[in-house]
Amino acid sequence: MLGRLILLLISSGSLIPMEAMNDIGYLDGSLFIDLVDTEWYLRAIAKGYQSYGVCDAIMNHALGDKVIRIWFGRMRTVPIHSPLRLYYIFRNSVLVSTRPYVSRKWIIDHCLKLVQRIILFPCLVAPRRKYILMILRGLRDGILGRTGKYRG
Repeated sequence: MLGRLILLLISSGSLIPMEAMNDIGYLDGSLFIDLVDTEWYLRAIAKGYQSYGVCDAIMNHALGDKVIRIWFGRMRTVPIHSPLRLYYIFRNSVLVSTRPYVSRKWIIDHCLKLVQRIILFPCLVAPRRKYILMILRGLRDGILGRTGKYRG
Protein backbone atom coordinates (compact mmCIF):
# COMPACT_ATOMS: atom_id res chain seq x y z
CA MET A 1 0.00 0.00 0.00
CA LEU A 2 1.36 3.41 -0.94
CA GLY A 3 1.50 6.19 1.63
CA ARG A 4 -0.70 9.22 1.14
CA LEU A 5 0.91 11.75 -1.16
CA ILE A 6 0.92 15.28 0.22
CA LEU A 7 0.94 17.99 -2.42
CA LEU A 8 1.04 21.59 -1.34
CA LEU A 9 -0.11 24.50 -3.42
CA ILE A 10 1.61 27.79 -2.75
CA SER A 11 -0.68 30.69 -1.99
CA SER A 12 0.43 32.83 -4.92
CA GLY A 13 -2.43 32.68 -7.37
CA SER A 14 -4.77 30.77 -5.04
CA LEU A 15 -8.48 31.42 -4.93
CA ILE A 16 -9.91 30.66 -1.49
CA PRO A 17 -13.60 31.06 -0.67
CA MET A 18 -14.13 33.43 2.27
CA GLU A 19 -16.26 30.76 3.99
CA ALA A 20 -13.24 28.45 4.01
CA MET A 21 -10.95 31.24 5.21
CA ASN A 22 -13.37 32.04 8.03
CA ASP A 23 -13.57 28.38 9.06
CA ILE A 24 -9.86 27.56 8.77
CA GLY A 25 -8.57 30.91 9.98
CA TYR A 26 -6.34 33.43 8.32
CA LEU A 27 -2.69 33.11 7.38
CA ASP A 28 -0.33 33.15 10.37
CA GLY A 29 1.55 36.43 9.98
CA SER A 30 3.82 35.61 12.93
CA LEU A 31 5.72 33.28 10.59
CA PHE A 32 6.46 36.42 8.57
CA ILE A 33 7.57 35.05 5.22
CA ASP A 34 8.28 31.34 4.70
CA LEU A 35 5.83 28.44 5.16
CA VAL A 36 2.95 30.85 5.79
CA ASP A 37 0.89 29.30 2.99
CA THR A 38 2.05 25.78 3.86
CA GLU A 39 1.00 26.14 7.50
CA TRP A 40 -2.43 27.38 6.42
CA TYR A 41 -2.78 24.53 3.96
CA LEU A 42 -1.87 21.97 6.65
CA ARG A 43 -4.57 23.47 8.88
CA ALA A 44 -7.03 23.19 6.00
CA ILE A 45 -6.14 19.51 5.45
CA ALA A 46 -6.61 18.83 9.17
CA LYS A 47 -10.11 20.31 8.90
CA GLY A 48 -10.97 18.07 5.95
CA TYR A 49 -10.52 20.58 3.13
CA GLN A 50 -9.05 19.69 -0.24
CA SER A 51 -7.25 21.80 -2.79
CA TYR A 52 -7.31 21.60 -6.55
CA GLY A 53 -4.72 22.84 -8.98
CA VAL A 54 -5.30 24.04 -12.50
CA CYS A 55 -2.44 22.36 -14.31
CA ASP A 56 -2.65 24.42 -17.49
CA ALA A 57 -2.69 27.77 -15.69
CA ILE A 58 0.35 29.94 -16.34
CA MET A 59 1.78 32.17 -13.65
CA ASN A 60 5.20 33.79 -13.53
CA HIS A 61 6.54 33.21 -10.02
CA ALA A 62 10.11 32.78 -8.83
CA LEU A 63 11.02 30.50 -5.94
CA GLY A 64 14.38 31.79 -4.77
CA ASP A 65 16.80 34.42 -5.99
CA LYS A 66 18.13 32.13 -8.70
CA VAL A 67 18.02 28.45 -9.64
CA ILE A 68 20.85 25.97 -10.11
CA ARG A 69 20.82 22.43 -11.46
CA ILE A 70 22.93 19.91 -9.59
CA TRP A 71 23.39 16.17 -9.34
CA PHE A 72 22.25 15.01 -5.87
CA GLY A 73 21.29 11.37 -6.39
CA ARG A 74 19.63 12.57 -9.60
CA MET A 75 19.48 15.86 -11.47
CA ARG A 76 17.68 18.42 -9.34
CA THR A 77 16.65 22.02 -9.79
CA VAL A 78 17.41 23.87 -6.57
CA PRO A 79 16.11 27.36 -5.81
CA ILE A 80 18.85 29.44 -4.18
CA HIS A 81 17.70 31.65 -1.34
CA SER A 82 19.62 34.25 0.61
CA PRO A 83 21.00 33.30 4.03
CA LEU A 84 18.20 35.35 5.64
CA ARG A 85 15.54 33.39 3.75
CA LEU A 86 17.15 30.14 4.91
CA TYR A 87 16.88 31.46 8.47
CA TYR A 88 13.11 31.80 8.02
CA ILE A 89 12.78 28.44 6.29
CA PHE A 90 14.54 26.62 9.13
CA ARG A 91 12.94 28.63 11.95
CA ASN A 92 9.45 28.26 10.56
CA SER A 93 9.97 24.58 9.79
CA VAL A 94 10.61 23.97 13.48
CA LEU A 95 7.64 26.14 14.49
CA VAL A 96 5.20 24.52 12.04
CA SER A 97 6.39 21.00 12.87
CA THR A 98 5.32 21.45 16.49
CA ARG A 99 1.73 22.30 15.65
CA PRO A 100 -0.76 19.57 16.63
CA TYR A 101 -2.50 19.35 13.24
CA VAL A 102 0.69 18.73 11.25
CA SER A 103 1.07 15.12 10.14
CA ARG A 104 4.12 13.04 10.95
CA LYS A 105 4.44 12.31 7.21
CA TRP A 106 4.75 16.00 6.37
CA ILE A 107 7.31 16.49 9.15
CA ILE A 108 9.46 13.59 7.91
CA ASP A 109 9.23 14.64 4.24
CA HIS A 110 10.01 18.25 5.12
CA CYS A 111 12.95 17.30 7.37
CA LEU A 112 14.47 15.37 4.48
CA LYS A 113 14.31 18.53 2.36
CA LEU A 114 15.94 20.50 5.16
CA VAL A 115 18.77 17.99 5.40
CA GLN A 116 19.38 18.46 1.69
CA ARG A 117 19.58 22.22 2.24
CA ILE A 118 21.96 21.77 5.18
CA ILE A 119 24.25 19.80 2.88
CA LEU A 120 23.84 21.82 -0.31
CA PHE A 121 23.95 25.45 0.77
CA PRO A 122 27.08 25.46 2.96
CA CYS A 123 28.89 23.23 0.44
CA LEU A 124 27.90 24.83 -2.85
CA VAL A 125 26.75 28.40 -2.32
CA ALA A 126 28.74 31.37 -1.06
CA PRO A 127 28.83 32.88 1.52
CA ARG A 128 29.13 29.43 3.12
CA ARG A 129 29.77 30.59 6.70
CA LYS A 130 26.79 32.93 6.60
CA TYR A 131 24.54 30.09 5.41
CA ILE A 132 25.68 27.84 8.25
CA LEU A 133 25.22 30.64 10.80
CA MET A 134 21.71 31.53 9.59
CA ILE A 135 20.60 27.88 9.45
CA LEU A 136 21.76 27.39 13.05
CA ARG A 137 20.09 30.64 14.19
CA GLY A 138 16.87 29.59 12.47
CA LEU A 139 16.89 26.22 14.22
CA ARG A 140 17.66 27.89 17.58
CA ASP A 141 14.94 30.52 17.22
CA GLY A 142 12.42 27.90 16.11
CA ILE A 143 13.18 25.81 19.19
CA LEU A 144 12.85 28.95 21.35
CA GLY A 145 9.50 29.76 19.68
CA ARG A 146 10.57 33.11 18.25
CA THR A 147 8.37 34.51 15.50
CA GLY A 148 8.13 37.67 13.39
CA LYS A 149 10.96 39.47 11.61
CA TYR A 150 14.53 38.41 12.25
CA ARG A 151 16.00 40.50 15.05
CA GLY A 152 19.67 39.65 14.56
